[in-house]
Amino acid sequence: MAPDAHTATKSSRATIDDATYLLWRSPTIDVQTTSLLTGVSEQTIYNMARTTGEALPGVKILRVGRRYVVPTSPLRKFLECDTEPAWINDENRRAPS
Repeated sequence: MAPDAHTATKSSRATIDDATYLLWRSPTIDVQTTSLLTGVSEQTIYNMARTTGEALPGVKILRVGRRYVVPTSPLRKFLECDTEPAWINDENRRAPS
């Protein structure tokens, strides 16, 4: 059975809704979440990080210890996300864990 289009292929990963929430509520996100939001493979993002210092064109990637994190503000600009989704402010919505 094919995975649902709105969930990642591994159960421990975020759904697209969780990733969108983090895009608007977190200052940085991990490579896996960036991959989910952009459709660019994790390996491609890691390769770009090592060769250009960017996760995507115009989106710097930061190395924190052994991890890479992507600042969300430039990522939102790259994705042309100008308006926060209304459901982000829903008090009944739980934050992703």
